This record gives sequence, C-alpha cells and structure tokens, in this order.
Amino acid sequence: MDLNDIVSKDICSVIKNKYDNKLYSDAILDSIKYLTNLIRKKSKIDADGASLIGQAFGGQSPKIKINKMETTSEKDEQKGYEQILRGIYCGIRNPRAHEQYQDIKEVADSIIIFISYLTEMIKSTKSYFQLEEYKKRVFDPLFVEREDYAEMLVNEIPSDEIVNTSISILKGRKHGESKKLDIYFKTLFNKMDQSQYASLMKSISNELKIAQQDGDIISIIRLIEPKFWLMLDDDVKIRIENTIIKSVSKGYYDMYEGIKEGHLGTWASNRGEYFTLRSELGEAIIKQLSNNWYAQNYIAEYFIYSISSIIEDDDMVRRCCEKISYATLSNNATHLKKLLKDHFGFFPTNWQELILKCGLKYKENNPEYFESLRKIKAENDLPF
Repeated sequence: MDLNDIVSKDICSVIKNKYDNKLYSDAILDSIKYLTNLIRKKSKIDADGASLIGQAFGGQSPKIKINKMETTSEKDEQKGYEQILRGIYCGIRNPRAHEQYQDIKEVADSIIIFISYLTEMIKSTKSYFQLEEYKKRVFDPLFVEREDYAEMLVNEIPSDEIVNTSISILKGRKHGESKKLDIYFKTLFNKMDQSQYASLMKSISNELKIAQQDGDIISIIRLIEPKFWLMLDDDVKIRIENTIIKSVSKGYYDMYEGIKEGHLGTWASNRGEYFTLRSELGEAIIKQLSNNWYAQNYIAEYFIYSISSIIEDDDMVRRCCEKISYATLSNNATHLKKLLKDHFGFFPTNWQELILKCGLKYKENNPEYFESLRKIKAENDLPF
C-alpha cells in the first residue's frame, strides 16, 4: 500500500522525512502537529491538546461546527468528533511524546490515514463566525440590555474579525436600537486594542464626514466613549463640534414638557471637555445663561454637572459665574436654581467663590437662596 495514494498531500509533505526514514512514531507525531495547527487556525484559539479540542469543538456554540447542530443526531455527531479528537491527543499523541515508542509501519499507516481523514473533514467545515448571522443577534429586538450579555456576544468575535465586524455593525446601526447599541459598543471598545479602536474611529470619522441630519449624527457619536473623541479626524471634529455648538445655542428646555430644541447639543455635556472648539462651546453656554428661562434651564438640565470641566479660561469662568448668579438670583430660573443648589458643593472652590461674589449684587432679590449657597460653601470649607 502506497500511503501517498491514500492520505492528503499536506499530510504527505509533513511526514515524508520521518516516514521515509522509518521513524514511524515521529511521523505520527508530525501528522498530529499538522492537525493541531489546522484546528488552531480554523478556530483562532491558541491552545493545545484536550483544551484546544474542548474550546474548538465543545459547548453549545463551538468554534468549529462539523454540521448545523440542529437535530439531536447532529449534536451527537459533533460531540462524537470532539471525543474522538480528545482521544487522538490523550491516547495517541501524549504517550508517544512522553515515552519511547517504536511503532511499526502498519500501525503508523492506520493512524496517519485516520489523521488525514480528520484534517480533510475539518478543512471542509464552514468558519464558525458568520458575520451576517452574527449581526442579526446584535440587532435582535430581544437583545438584552445588560453588559454581561453584550460581553458574551463580543467574546464570540475572533480577534482578527473584530474591526471588520464593528465597522459593519456601525454602518448598519439603523437596524438596531440605540440604547442596546450603546451597551454593545461600550463592551466592544473595552475588548479592542489600540490599533483596533483606531481603525474603528477612522470609520466613525468617515461616517461623520457625510452625516447631515442631527439624528444621524447622534446615532454615531453616541457610540463613542467621550475619551475617544480626540481620535476623530481633525476636520470631522471641527465640523461636528460646530454643528453641536449651534444646537446648544438653540437649546430650549421646558420644566414641564421637557426639551424642545437642542437635542444634538446635549451630547456636548460629557464630550465638551475634549472639543477642539471648547472655547466656542463655552461661549455658547455663557450666552444661553444670559437668555430666557428656557435657555437657562436647558444649560441647567444638561450642563450643570460638566460646565466647570468645559470652561477653564479665567475670564470665561468669571463671566459664566456672573451669568449663573444673574439667572438664579435675579431672573429666578427655577430649574437652574434647584440643580445649582443640588450640585453647588461639587463645584470647584473658585467657582463657588465667584458665584457668591457675583451674587452679592443680586442677593436682595432672594436672600434665602443666596444664604443656602453660602452655607453649602461654608460646610465644604470645614476640615474633616
């Protein structure tokens, strides 16, 4: 029997030297080494032996499926091959790797022929990761809004597919629900390395270059963690930031009916500190604080917790504190008054001092409110 006529060319190539020199046990080990590398490549798992087989062929969603695993018979077949492959390592490879074996040609031929059969069967299987099928699960209406669920989905993506997958989901975002995609992309970013999220941010930049409607812009920027804003292309940052700032300038918030205008602008709240046009955003906020109740309450609702991280220039801080004092003590902007008082203790000390100092001229309009702010500062000044 000529082994070359029976086993695959790949197997013949890897065992030829040892087999021709009658080193049959070594030839068997070389064939199993080829099988190992094939499984690693197919499954994208860097493991060995029974551990590799368990991860590649075991579980409810194995990395390598030899069939559709829909019927009981198909599931049994999958499990059977998993057990056979475990046996290859435990019963054939390991003893020969750890002990002195002297296999005869007939035994080697039988084992190598079977290894060849297994490698060809594995080659014929489809890749376990099917992008279009995977995307259906991300866009699934029954997607569970939990980080651990998103993490399970993200962990199914092979490392070399993560960029392509994330870009494809980004472009198909209209098929998913916003809050669910927020959770998914947050988890996805956490799995990526620097080069991977740089590639994704480049694609996000490309999407933002052509986005026109506020809703489309929001559907993209909501997927970006604030700290990654700096990775957008420079021209994109300026274009989108300018659009966001215009929205802030139109911001309108009714205490009873909610936001009426300025939806896009609200996304500057936790991203504004990273803006290239940070000063321009600060000026828009200050101008709104000089406007009517609705504009002032818009700033209160969406920026009171981040305003001190956005505005840092000394002159702008002074003017902003002046406008806050005016809006609360003179203009009686109810919503701003409440949120300022709630958050006043968290403001930097220089902001607290300036708001109180500027408020002296308006103190008589609402002495009780002024004293409540002063008391909060006094309590913060007490030593621990």
